[in-house]
Amino acid sequence: MDYRKFGIHDFLADELFLEWVMSPTEGLNSFWEEWLSRNPDRRPVLEKARAIARQIDFPEKWTTREKQEMWPQLTYDRRFPENPVREVWIRGEAFFRVASKKSGGRKVPFVVHTHELDVQVLGTAFNVANRRGRVDIALEHGSVVVAA
Repeated sequence: MDYRKFGIHDFLADELFLEWVMSPTEGLNSFWEEWLSRNPDRRPVLEKARAIARQIDFPEKWTTREKQEMWPQLTYDRRFPENPVREVWIRGEAFFRVASKKSGGRKVPFVVHTHELDVQVLGTAFNVANRRGRVDIALEHGSVVVAA
């Protein structure tokens, strides 16, 4: 990983960095201290990201108005609009457990929007990770439709 090119948002989306901030160990401390000694010009960016990460409240679970459940890993942009379609916009990563819903005899989709693609589900459990231009989807059960 080339951390020299990282900005604040990149650090906030990086699992190793977040682990160091939230649960530092001797090994992680050594890694980041050594990295900073080799890259002293990146200290202000890293320290700002570290300060922000320490202020983030990582809730264990969110529940939408329609009782859809989300377990965010690091999601710093989420919106639940007021309309008949169940939609969520995310940056970062979140696990979803979505119940099937019908309206007028038809199933109402639940859509997760990322910068790259949309994930549509009718009732399932899945994880979406949307980081640094890459989107990964892990399906626990059910099915999803992915559209670019």
